[in-house]
Amino acid sequence: MKMSNSDSKCKHEAGINQEKLEILKSLYSKINWKIIDERHKFLRQLDPLISDWQGQLPNLRDIFRKDEIDWLLLQSVIDICEDDESPRFIEFVARSGYKDEPDLDRDGKPILRRTTAVHEAFSRVVDTVIPTLFKIYDRFDVNYTDDDGLTHFHIACRYNSTDIVKKFLELGQDPNLLHTCTGRSPLHIALDNDCTEVFELLLREGANPNFAYDDALFTPLHSICKMEDGDDNLVKMLFEISDEKHVQVQVDARNILGETPLHLALEHDNIEIAKLLLQKGADPNSANDEGETALHLLCQVKDDPDSVEMIFEACHDKYRPVQINAENGEGDAPLTLALLNSKPEVAKCLLKRGANQNFANKKGFTPLHILSKDDFEGDGKRVKLYFDICDAFNRPVLVDAKNSEGLTPLQLAVAYIRPSAVDVLLDHGADLSNFVFPNESYFGKELGEAILTADCLKTKLQFKLNDVTRLLPIINRLEKGGYELDREDALMIMKFFAQYEMFEKWRDLEEYNWLDDEEFLATARNIMVKPDLSFYDAIQLPPREAAVRLEHTDYCDVANTFKDFRELPERQQKACVMHLCEKATRRFFYRWALDPLWKLIHHRLPIVCCDMILDNLKNEDLCNICLAAVSQN
Repeated sequence: MKMSNSDSKCKHEAGINQEKLEILKSLYSKINWKIIDERHKFLRQLDPLISDWQGQLPNLRDIFRKDEIDWLLLQSVIDICEDDESPRFIEFVARSGYKDEPDLDRDGKPILRRTTAVHEAFSRVVDTVIPTLFKIYDRFDVNYTDDDGLTHFHIACRYNSTDIVKKFLELGQDPNLLHTCTGRSPLHIALDNDCTEVFELLLREGANPNFAYDDALFTPLHSICKMEDGDDNLVKMLFEISDEKHVQVQVDARNILGETPLHLALEHDNIEIAKLLLQKGADPNSANDEGETALHLLCQVKDDPDSVEMIFEACHDKYRPVQINAENGEGDAPLTLALLNSKPEVAKCLLKRGANQNFANKKGFTPLHILSKDDFEGDGKRVKLYFDICDAFNRPVLVDAKNSEGLTPLQLAVAYIRPSAVDVLLDHGADLSNFVFPNESYFGKELGEAILTADCLKTKLQFKLNDVTRLLPIINRLEKGGYELDREDALMIMKFFAQYEMFEKWRDLEEYNWLDDEEFLATARNIMVKPDLSFYDAIQLPPREAAVRLEHTDYCDVANTFKDFRELPERQQKACVMHLCEKATRRFFYRWALDPLWKLIHHRLPIVCCDMILDNLKNEDLCNICLAAVSQN
């Protein structure tokens, strides 16, 4: 005989702990659901009641309305996140057998726009309760969507819930349904969260392997290639399943920056993936928006000639020649980048493969031009490396090649104030017989740009001192090699000093005479310029004696090396740097000011008197004497 509903209910209640059930009903009857505080109080009261509830659980629909359980579930998720509460109520609801049912519209169809406790748990990263919540929200023919377009299906993909994703798909869920807020497809969501099983399932169920999300235009292949320690098995899976479904993977798809999957694989050092992409037909000559090909990227990542060889070999197998001298947006060929980034083994590999050591870009810059002006470290090592590698391969370098503006590498090294590069170029035969000192359009231009972009006074001072102490060794080396600096060159250099305010000024000393600052002088005694000479002793030296006892690099070493100096207040640092600049360049200014002074006074005093006058003037005064002599002429 069939049991009636009332009999079934009685039998169910007979197995329930009646005492706890009565307490639950009593607590429920006392709250006013319109008052939020009472709801919170009720939820807190439930926890000790249900914590040790043994045996059969009640049918919650006999006690609560649907909207009340919805609120309690949502608030439980919030409490877990904010107050580290127990997920006990959520587990209690799931164990009770409660199943959520959708609200229906006028036509009797489920209303899908709804934020559930599943959405709340996802947004608050309360991962541990999501599997339990899916036992409550188990209508997989109903895909609830929140206000951001995030669905239960997306969340299942995010947490690698393969069984749940499969149930959704079996009931007709579109595997390409986008999360409208982010533009990501389920495939992207699975990839972004290392959900390999779901990724495979989605592909087999018809997910689009070429879908590019949002404005970034990232395909799933892009996403795999940019993963740290990328898994080439994922790439193999993508191609194999796509082949089975007769879908062609767009191996050279470009994202918003013009990057192909091959670019991203190389940028993230995923060499095995890059090799696989090339075997699948990826174009090694495809350039991103900065004009960089696969070779350009490899030459900047690490000194790995095997990776470079891999590109050539893979492309040889596909009968696709690699453009070894391709220029990027800056006009640099791969060989130039390898040298700029100190990758000697890669550079050797490129030369062996036929890279042109004298290749000139659209502006006429050869690798030597670029290396000579971009010797940022100031040690000339990259320029020397270039010559050494080319010598090893018996590849002659055009040391005096001119760019489109008629400048040689030596002129650029001088213009950018690179003393070590100048030394290397002259050691390798750069021609001084036809050398012309760079004019003011080029000379010192980089310092101006550096000062404009410097974020603080200390950085600007450092740039000034560096350039001052590097310039004079260049002049000495040029003259030692036979070049004669003329007065026009000297005046241009003086104007350079004036333009960037590299003079010690009388008015600055009136505002702050650092030689009267006992605290500073005590610090100066602890800063050693040389083993037998403190910074305090150095600043006391007369200019001529300082010129004899100190090298130009000694001045720069003080500012670059000593912590005590770098920690001085800005006003003291400025005073020090200007004084160092003054002393370091004194010999140069004196050399060019003596004769003009004598001429300006129409030879009325002997040279020895002019000499004494100059000893009591600042470099700025000597500069003005030289300029005045030019004006008079």
